[in-house]
Formats: sequence, C-alpha cells, structure tokens
Amino acid sequence: KGLLRQFAIDEKGKEHIIQFAPENWFVSDRDSVYFKEPSQYFIQTLENSSIVLIDDNFLNNLSQKVPAFVDFNTRLLHNHIRHLQNRINLLLSASAESRYLDFIKIYPDILLRVPQTMVAAYLGITPESLSRVRKNLAQKNFQK
Repeated sequence: KGLLRQFAIDEKGKEHIIQFAPENWFVSDRDSVYFKEPSQYFIQTLENSSIVLIDDNFLNNLSQKVPAFVDFNTRLLHNHIRHLQNRINLLLSASAESRYLDFIKIYPDILLRVPQTMVAAYLGITPESLSRVRKNLAQKNFQK
C-alpha cells in the first residue's frame, strides 16, 4: 500500500520526478545498486506506505538457486528499460498535452493523490503550463 516517488534535484534546487511508484510497483536506483556508486536520486514516500526492501545479495542468491527468477528479473528489467525509453522519447519530442495524456494512461489514479506541482515536475513543465494543458483538454472534451 502507499505511494512513492523517485526524483532528482538539479543544481538550481529544482526537483525532477523520474517516476511514481503506486501499490505493487517496484522502485530502485539500479544504476547505483549494480555499479555500487552513490545514487543521484531520492526515493520518498508520499503516503503511508508498506515497503519491502530487498537486498541485492538476496536477489543474486535467488537468481542462482531459482532459474525461473532470472527470467522474471530479466522481464522486469526490460519492462523498466522500455518504460524509461518511452519516457525519454516523450520528454524530448512530445507536446505537454501528449505527455499529460500519457501520464494519465500510466498512472490513472495518481492525479487525485499528488499535488499538481508534482505532476508538472514529472512532465517537465511548469505548474502554470499544466493548468493550461488541463484547461485546453477540458474545453476539447466539453465541445465534443
């Protein structure tokens, strides 16, 4: 249960949300874990949350003892890579409206659980731009 966010803070102190992790989602800094380097990300609970912390050694041992887990972990990793590549593509090439619609598709219930400033930080836009996007979409839907 609960909701988390993974984010970075740039040199100006601005937060950039990498992902939200609602119930039953997985969140980690695989780069930091795999390469044993300090993380450049923060993970924060946004609601009262139940969290399962899994040690990297446990995962390695499980992979050696249970071959099916290797397949599961590989699938999980590839899904994560696909999600991040899609997110990069949207941030680089999609309009703010398209990014917002994609956000709703990926995180349908999060709009009611986080402040709009966090949604804007995830989309890479200002809260004012997010308000304009929401207003334009509301007008389009009303006119249909």
